[in-house]
Amino acid sequence: MNIMNTLKLIVTVALAIALTGGMTACSEWTEQEILPVVKPTVESENPDLYRQYLENLRNYKKTHHQLLIGWFDNSNKAPGSRAWHLEALPDKTDIAVLLDGDNLADFERAEMDAIRQNKGTKTLYLIDYEAFRQGVEERNLEIEQINTAGQEAADADGTTYVPIPFVDLAVELPGFMDRQLALLDKYGFDGLSIHFVGKGLLPADEEAAMRELQHVIFGKLSAVIQSHAGKLFLFEGLPQNVYDKSLLPAFDYIVLRTEKLDNIYSITEAAKRSVSLPGIPSGNIIVCASALSTDKTDLITGTIVDAAGSAQNAIIEIAHWVKTPDTFTKAGLGIYRINDDYYNAETDYKFTREAIEILNPSSKN
Repeated sequence: MNIMNTLKLIVTVALAIALTGGMTACSEWTEQEILPVVKPTVESENPDLYRQYLENLRNYKKTHHQLLIGWFDNSNKAPGSRAWHLEALPDKTDIAVLLDGDNLADFERAEMDAIRQNKGTKTLYLIDYEAFRQGVEERNLEIEQINTAGQEAADADGTTYVPIPFVDLAVELPGFMDRQLALLDKYGFDGLSIHFVGKGLLPADEEAAMRELQHVIFGKLSAVIQSHAGKLFLFEGLPQNVYDKSLLPAFDYIVLRTEKLDNIYSITEAAKRSVSLPGIPSGNIIVCASALSTDKTDLITGTIVDAAGSAQNAIIEIAHWVKTPDTFTKAGLGIYRINDDYYNAETDYKFTREAIEILNPSSKN
């Protein structure tokens, strides 16, 4: 039985159970009373059928298909909504990337195991070098302001001011990478993703400093990749800014963070620019869309302008783009902050589910 037929059977059984239960309850009512709401599920009512469905689902994920990857905001450790639960992701989600890989709650670890064992969904975590770098730069701006004010005050009253030393990115980086890489084994993740953008052409002195930073980042990453066979490793950012491009084939997928681009032409240009240089793999490219913002005043996030100049839902539009063949291999679609797509009046994860169907249409047989 293929997945589509299994799903149809699951829906039929669930509807029959719900309908039968509803008619029985009506016929036996003699007076109004408050009763607990019990929603029958195929898992509870027909466990054999559900087991077969899950087996088909896991087998599907072992086949060659275009991936659906979701970057998942797991910052809420006491969630009151299913949106914050990994188990609520659409079943055909291939990979979930946690935006915060540390301090996982018990329910997060349990759900990681559950979706891996039951649905074949892998959970990775993000090492966000760019956020770390930005944090150091912001801290140094604060230190500069403090030092300026302190020196001015000292000059005014004739005292001596001892300036606060700046944070050295090169000194802090090794410890940051070690702490982040240790999370792979600490929580039993299925892999990790490194977010590195870097910079293009630089003056000689800045290029030398950048090369040293990259040596630390990718040297430590390479050692972990070599010692963790079977794990998944994603590079997300700008591969053209990696100096030693011989390191890139070690990553399973190259993810282009295109979720902030405002038109479909820019997606094409970004992808072709990234794979144009020698040494950059072109057979495993993932591009990203952003879910619609939960902030109702934000009318930009999650939208993109199509070829006709009309604003469209970014997830759907980019899914169609991924489905269109090109000179490089489009390996799938990434959705940034995927759990924002949970909230929809029609169904949870409406646009994610539509994108999955676009990328890998269900069998009609």
